[in-house]
Amino acid sequence: MPDRLPHIELPAPADLAFQGYGGEPTVEPPSRDRETHAAALEQQIASLEQAWSARESVARAPSARGHVAMARLSPGTDTATVRKLASKANAVVAARIDDGVLIHFRRGDMRELRQKLAQYADPSKDSSKTALPKNAPLINRIESIGTPSLKNLSDGWLAAADIDAETDYTVEIWMPGGRTASDRQREAIHSELTWFLDAKGIHATPRWYSATEREICLLTLAGEHLLELPEACPDVYEIREPQQAIVPHLLEPTASQVVAAGGGVPPNPPVVVAVLDTGIAERHPLLERTIATAGVSVVIDDLSAADRAGHGTRMAGVVAYTDLAGQLQSGRLPQPRAFLQNIRVMAEERDDASIEFWPERMQDAIAAAEEHVAERRLFSAALGAEPDPRERRSVWAIATDQLSYGDGSRPGRLITVPTGNVRPSELAAAAYPSQSLATAMSTPAEAVNAVTVGAITDLTAVPTGSTATAGAGQLSPFSRCDIGRGRPIKPDVVAEGGNWRVNGRSISGHPSVGVLTTSHQHAYGPPLAATCATSAACSSVAGMLAEIWHANPSRRPETIRALLVHSARWTQQMRSQLDDADRLRAVGYGLPDPSRVCDSTARRPTMIVEREIALDPDDEGKRHTHLIELPFPEAVLHGLGATEIEVSVTLSYFTEPNENLVRNYEGFGLRWKFQRPLQSPSSFLRSYNKLAAVSDRRRGTKLNWEIGRPKDKGTVQSDRCRTTAAELASCGLLAVFPVLGWWDGREERSRRSIPYSLVISLDAGEANVDLYSAIEATIEGTTDVETTVEIL
Repeated sequence: MPDRLPHIELPAPADLAFQGYGGEPTVEPPSRDRETHAAALEQQIASLEQAWSARESVARAPSARGHVAMARLSPGTDTATVRKLASKANAVVAARIDDGVLIHFRRGDMRELRQKLAQYADPSKDSSKTALPKNAPLINRIESIGTPSLKNLSDGWLAAADIDAETDYTVEIWMPGGRTASDRQREAIHSELTWFLDAKGIHATPRWYSATEREICLLTLAGEHLLELPEACPDVYEIREPQQAIVPHLLEPTASQVVAAGGGVPPNPPVVVAVLDTGIAERHPLLERTIATAGVSVVIDDLSAADRAGHGTRMAGVVAYTDLAGQLQSGRLPQPRAFLQNIRVMAEERDDASIEFWPERMQDAIAAAEEHVAERRLFSAALGAEPDPRERRSVWAIATDQLSYGDGSRPGRLITVPTGNVRPSELAAAAYPSQSLATAMSTPAEAVNAVTVGAITDLTAVPTGSTATAGAGQLSPFSRCDIGRGRPIKPDVVAEGGNWRVNGRSISGHPSVGVLTTSHQHAYGPPLAATCATSAACSSVAGMLAEIWHANPSRRPETIRALLVHSARWTQQMRSQLDDADRLRAVGYGLPDPSRVCDSTARRPTMIVEREIALDPDDEGKRHTHLIELPFPEAVLHGLGATEIEVSVTLSYFTEPNENLVRNYEGFGLRWKFQRPLQSPSSFLRSYNKLAAVSDRRRGTKLNWEIGRPKDKGTVQSDRCRTTAAELASCGLLAVFPVLGWWDGREERSRRSIPYSLVISLDAGEANVDLYSAIEATIEGTTDVETTVEIL
């Protein structure tokens, strides 16, 4: 039997009716003295309406409607209650900010909220069941309501008292609209801002990005005009600080190696990796054969795709070559693993007057790359910016998620991004690894659809008299993490990112603890250079994805991402250095090994499911779950008895983002659940599906999953465990089911289906057994799962 085998395609799963157990946790509203609370809110509403009347003399755009109020809410107010503050005809919950929400009263009055407050204040309207005031669950949660300040709109970033009238401020302006709005609605929003600029004599051109439900523009305004903007344009819901990308710190090499001959030719059919960076030195002898198309610049006012900064050429070398240093030291001709596209996105010099608008830049870069046809293409963007101090998703991350998702009618895109780097000035030997663990990831690393990459290092060979900061296999001192945050799991994986050397009290870089790569100075200096940090790790993982896709050319992007994460493992050094609470947020699922997932073997078969799960409910409101019968060869597994088998499961999908913080960010979510040993099929179904009938309540015994519940956060979810072959023989079912997000209740979205990829593998280690052939034989005799379960 051949050593390398194609992965096994599983038969179609059963599609069953589904209803989950989940729901947003609720916190009881505070108790109030009805009379006192109602009187206070009535006075605040009256004051608001008086202020709005006084503003009628303020010149506003003809398309401007109504006014915006700020309602502060008690802690723990759930999304459903927040929506009750709005009405379909008049009020819209515009944004959720800190402990409150912005409400846009589009008709300029608060009659619906006044009516709810009047009912609350009237004892004759009290509930006969609970004896509570009518509307108490809503009104008791309102702490106060008033006029939003510039500080509210900017979530603390800008305060009116600190604004200098003559100073220019570059800001992101968030307004309603987006791709879900009509062209007419978007035009009205654009004209509102255009009117303001014209009225104030401001000669500036807004740069727009259409997110899902927001029109976001980058604009520079004088302080005096920034102060006037909210009153003149009530559709301004948020004002944010724009991101400024950082070219990560680089190790400067002190030695060079001459490249006598160029590299080989990428494999055929190749995978194309678009390198979104500072450009590429396309004539470099190790790169020129890998360049798929002539370079393109999407930098405003600079059409040259040449790399004058050096970072892009370094990253291109890491993408193209698995281990350039090892190949050169062995005397082998370096063999690239992908073709490259040079898409220059980073300006050589920047100032406040030319801040990049990164959603627009990413959109332009991907469009430029896709002008050239490629069967398989992925994107490596080894750049980042400082995160939002209030831990909100940046518009750069939102755009990355949208570009990854596509538009629902085309396959998603694979985009790799780095977690970002601890600055050299912040790093001290005594602070490692605590500095890395405490420093929040850069943006757009929080993008849920992107492949986010952190860094570890195996490079510890430093000059005599020095010591390496990190030990072999440990977290790279460059790498930022996401410790203590409740967001989806990030990073997804880690790769080599280099090390620091310590000499006495000083800490510095050295080529021996960097990654060897190509240099943009090849024409007049050393052709090779050392690079490091999470940008190198990000580029390395982009190359790994290309390897996996080359070996699995017919697979979806979701599957390639799943296979990458599926191959990742925590090393013993990661386990020793990082405790259970920190490890997942520091190194994600671990260090990937493409050789583990490019093919199957007899002892390590990998099974793949590529399907779509429908979201549209039936007439009774029942949704769908997929039940997959795993073709585990029971007789073979029982024969192996106490032999340990590793079982691994990875689920991957792309979700549509929504930057409107009033709703869930993800359009939908998916989860997977694995049958326990000796658990009955009906008990398994009932454990996640309310509609399943329980005819046999055997719950079985728990498997010792390595990650457990935390894996449920994110659009790629992976776990693995070791169990005996005999126990595994009775674990024949796996379910995929939806967790609804902002798509719920959206008719135009709820009719869509969610493409997903599921990867399941068994690893028998050194056991002399052909699991692959046994699984294939089992598939030939697979029964219909639908006939073995009962749905109420």
